[in-house]
Amino acid sequence: MRRDIDAMLYWALRWHEGRRVSDKALCDVLWGEFASKPKDPSASLRELMASVQKRHADKWIIEDCGRAFRILPRVPAATSDQTKIRAPAGVSYMHPDKEKAPPGAG
Repeated sequence: MRRDIDAMLYWALRWHEGRRVSDKALCDVLWGEFASKPKDPSASLRELMASVQKRHADKWIIEDCGRAFRILPRVPAATSDQTKIRAPAGVSYMHPDKEKAPPGAG
């Protein structure tokens, strides 16, 4: 059975979404069952995380927190409709240049 290392790291981070996951925990996910770990596991982990970031960058932000990583959902950019101020129900805000004539003045 072939292992998808990117998927293993991604799902390990998603399991703890919003919280920091230590390098040690992620290294245990990858190399815990093998007798021979890389000489520098942290550097190897960072190389692998770069490919995880490329693969999932459209929907997720993966933060390198020094000795840990964290995954957060990517917030979509605001559209023009989302940036407008919405008035509470029953209240209307008018632009000062576009005031209505008072009732009966017309």
